[in-house]
Amino acid sequence: MDAAIDVVKKTQAMSSDMQVSVELLNEKALKTNEATDKIVNEIFTLNEYMKEIKNIVDMIVAIAEQTNLLSLNAAIEAARAGEAGRGFAVVAEEVRTLADQSKNATVSINAIINKIQEKTTSAVNEAQNSSVIIKEQMQAVHVADNAFKSVISAMDDIESQINEVSLSINKILDSKDNTLNIMENLSAVSQEAAATVEEVSANTQDQIKSAESLSASAISLNKMASELDEAISFFKT
Repeated sequence: MDAAIDVVKKTQAMSSDMQVSVELLNEKALKTNEATDKIVNEIFTLNEYMKEIKNIVDMIVAIAEQTNLLSLNAAIEAARAGEAGRGFAVVAEEVRTLADQSKNATVSINAIINKIQEKTTSAVNEAQNSSVIIKEQMQAVHVADNAFKSVISAMDDIESQINEVSLSINKILDSKDNTLNIMENLSAVSQEAAATVEEVSANTQDQIKSAESLSASAISLNKMASELDEAISFFKT
């Protein structure tokens, strides 16, 4: 019985330790989920910034194209002006060159932004998948936590039942001891009664012998009385 109680207590201790570990795991999963949600939000914010930057770059491209068109028109007008417009033509060419460079730069920037947006979109998807996995893990942890609580509750019930059985066994053992004491007392009384019966039987035998002896004496006295009576009768005649 003690061994069973020890097993129950050890099982309870192990279940309690596992429950603590499950609770810690659940806390870490919650923190990880919060961190993942924060990362997703930050990536969404970054993606919005990228969209704004792309809009600005698109605006710069439009301005560069417009500037390029204006410089081209200016170069045409300078050519029409002849020698007087030569200096203006040089400036128009420089402006057109800068516009082309700006456009090329914005195209490169746009390509980089597109790659960043692709990466952020992929990161968001991965983070969302991780969030789903973490939530599933939290659900599994919750189920495990409930299972350990059920085990601990069952062990408590088993321990209570074992204690009740132990009390019943102790009562049975006490009853057995009382029964043995009563039987021992009965045996002693029986032995005393048997001794008394033997003593009474012996006394009865002695009394029978005494009675037989008295009877023999009475017969002898009666015979002697008869003889005496005959003798007296003889003298009377």
